[in-house]
Amino acid sequence: TNYDNIFANINNNIAKAKETGNIELAKIAKQENVKKLCLNHISARYMGAKAKKLENQAKKVFPNTVLVNDFDRIEIPMKGAE
Repeated sequence: TNYDNIFANINNNIAKAKETGNIELAKIAKQENVKKLCLNHISARYMGAKAKKLENQAKKVFPNTVLVNDFDRIEIPMKGAE
């Protein structure tokens, strides 16, 4: 289906972006017209203020970016229920 192709493209882009990080992910989010980018699984090198800096860098490219923690709950509304 068309959705399968969209997700395949997004997943391919994300796999490539893992090498380059938060800013590249923000660019992909913008390009793919996603509603919200949730950054997670941040390296232990980036704790506290350093993690917040990664979030702020991504927000410059894609404003609706948030830094989330493991086990945070994120609501994903059904299409058309906005």
